[in-house]
Amino acid sequence: MSKPSESINALRNVFAEYARGPRAFVMLIADCLFSTNMPFLRVNIGVRTLSAFYVMVMSIAAIAMCFVMKVDPTFVLIYLGLLWAMTAYHLYSIYRRNVRDEPVHSRYPGDFVIAPLVKKLPKGTNYWWLESFYEPLAVGITGLLIYAFLDKGLGNFLLFTVPWMFLRSQYARMIYRNQMLDEMDAYLESQYKLDAINGKPASETAGVIVKNVNHMRPTQKEALARRLLGDKDFSEMSS
Repeated sequence: MSKPSESINALRNVFAEYARGPRAFVMLIADCLFSTNMPFLRVNIGVRTLSAFYVMVMSIAAIAMCFVMKVDPTFVLIYLGLLWAMTAYHLYSIYRRNVRDEPVHSRYPGDFVIAPLVKKLPKGTNYWWLESFYEPLAVGITGLLIYAFLDKGLGNFLLFTVPWMFLRSQYARMIYRNQMLDEMDAYLESQYKLDAINGKPASETAGVIVKNVNHMRPTQKEALARRLLGDKDFSEMSS
């Protein structure tokens, strides 16, 4: 059997990653639209952050929309050419890192190109402000200028990506916050799970509780303790 092409594998990976309901599908659209700006906005990008597949899909979609909307595609094609040039640059940079065996987190979102320009502005060094406010603002201003002085089609396209950039950033922020809270909760559970099993109040366990533990049957409590503590720790608890 012949090996599936890379494009087919990429397509499968996309649907596998986003096959989690309507919200995930919305985020797929946001990621695709962000890919039309991201190569201009970041440097030192992780290998899994840059998606040439998304760039290809959005390039085809942008050209198709030009013909459907009967818009002159000249400036859109120029923009897409620059987009692919920057994408190639990032791919080459990733390749050179691999050759030099330089370890970089594969999901590193990259350094903000705009960071030096806004570092003295309010929240100019805050990661989430850079991603959810200053980057969309830069794209929005660029889109307005292009719309006013160069080409309405390309200007409209850039302006259309701005709210999706904000949405994508806020979703990423929520996911990241939940991950940090999960780590904190796991730490607290590791510290207080024995006290929680023994039925101590939440005021003494930083909020780590086993609901209704004082009304469990002895066999239920023993099974729970073995599950949460492990046989070794449980033997020490019951000795």
